[in-house]
Amino acid sequence: MLAPQGRDSGLACEILRSNRIEAIPCASFDQVFELMSEPVGALLVTEEMLTGAEVHRMAQFLDGQPPWSDLPIVAFASGHDRVRKDAVERIASLGNVSFVDRPVQRRTMIIATRAALRARLRQYEARRAIDARDQFLAMLGHELRNPLGAIVLATELIGLRGQPDPRLTAGPTARDARDWSEKDCACTGPQRHANPRWA
Repeated sequence: MLAPQGRDSGLACEILRSNRIEAIPCASFDQVFELMSEPVGALLVTEEMLTGAEVHRMAQFLDGQPPWSDLPIVAFASGHDRVRKDAVERIASLGNVSFVDRPVQRRTMIIATRAALRARLRQYEARRAIDARDQFLAMLGHELRNPLGAIVLATELIGLRGQPDPRLTAGPTARDARDWSEKDCACTGPQRHANPRWA
């Protein structure tokens, strides 16, 4: 929760905690970035904190997300049309952003936060599905490696002996087996993103 102006941050965190939502108040984007070295469900921020410079920093930070990740951002915004238009244009590059008008009603903030957390949970579920798929492909490739190696060797030997029976020629069988064997080299396990903050 990034809302250092007045008592917004403390009050918002108290409300969220009273509804069994873990909330951590932050005084700056530097603190936000530090906290994001661990898994984060969502970012709640007041629009005045999203200056041009901070939006640029945030956009660069979010560019490091893996494909499955799209961090939800809830911005508490002024209801003034001109201010809202400027804020939307300023933070559009951040992607997954929703606005809540101020003054913020307790129920509205809780609903918006829970919606953001549900969306984030689905992203982590997608990540687990991707990891499970990669693990299965790695296991399948490992199990196929030895028998396919034998097939490649046997069919190539048949080809060298000039076996006239076209059913026993080496071409397609050896090539297919070699292709499978090469694919196995690319499936060594679940692919992790290089940036540890999204681990």
